[in-house]
Amino acid sequence: MIALGLGSNSGDREAQLTDGRRQISEFFKIEVASGVYVSEPVGVTAHPWYLNQVITGTSKLSAQALLSKIKEIEAAAGRLIDAPNSSFQPRPLDIDILLFGDEIIDSPDIQIPHPRLHLRRFVLRPLAEIAPRLLHPVLKKTILDLLAECTDIHEVLAYMDQ
Repeated sequence: MIALGLGSNSGDREAQLTDGRRQISEFFKIEVASGVYVSEPVGVTAHPWYLNQVITGTSKLSAQALLSKIKEIEAAAGRLIDAPNSSFQPRPLDIDILLFGDEIIDSPDIQIPHPRLHLRRFVLRPLAEIAPRLLHPVLKKTILDLLAECTDIHEVLAYMDQ
């Protein structure tokens, strides 16, 4: 099972998530989608809050090929990936590979599991909703256990306007 995290805090956030899922579904079989959550931005204070969601499924693509397709979708949505301080810019659409089965990949281009997965409540909460017993391949803990241990204090709330 592959887990992807989607987020948007710029423009029509709901439409960005919907369009992101539609485009992803062209090369990724979405099996389960979490509810949508609204979350406080991490690392910046003056940005709009995010809508976040996690999807799980399968793909015939390798992790590197999947990342390449995801970057194309983000760029088409208007994300300025190569801009200075791009990590601290609002994002029309942000897609992260969280898990790729039990694979562990650590290269300059891609790190799987996502290196901050266990530190981010905005990822753990929706992932725990759909795959609470899923085991983190490095930390050897379930997603539910990681959520219980998470010290992230940023708010993550169920999004009611769905």
